[in-house]
Amino acid sequence: SNINKGILTISLDSEFAWGRINDPNLKKFIPLFKKTRNINNKLLSLFEKYQIPVTWAIVGSLIDRNNILNNKKVKLENYFSKLDYEKILKDPELNDPNNSLLFDDSLIDKIKNCSVSHEISTHTYSHIFMKDIKSEKLVINDLKAVKSTFHDHNLKLESIVFPKNQVNHLKLLKKEG
Repeated sequence: SNINKGILTISLDSEFAWGRINDPNLKKFIPLFKKTRNINNKLLSLFEKYQIPVTWAIVGSLIDRNNILNNKKVKLENYFSKLDYEKILKDPELNDPNNSLLFDDSLIDKIKNCSVSHEISTHTYSHIFMKDIKSEKLVINDLKAVKSTFHDHNLKLESIVFPKNQVNHLKLLKKEG
């Protein structure tokens, strides 16, 4: 019997600067964002060493650099008031080509290449706050962008971790699969 065996659930929100994209104090968090890649690598090593599967809740924008830079899938300014999207994307500190705080395409490959079978879930495409977004059309647009991005990376989309734990639009999410 496994009654004495411990059970642990670990879910990691993987968002880098997207988690604070509409915060007027975004720049003050840069030192923390700069540590994210190294922390993720250390966590992956620990999970591998101890064979612990976790759920990685990925913001779609984080792994969709070309579409974000070309503003193809989602116009973030529709989701966040006072967001100077162009300024953020052109900021050399946030989007340094060698250490971008907005993009990490390699994270998915690192997770997939683990001997442990981790789940890769969504943390929405744009790190939207579901209770703040009243428009079903905007939620659907964000979800379609997530689906497309997961498809591009050969990922199976099964679950969502809501930013700021703002659970909302469940019927819509179910309807959209």
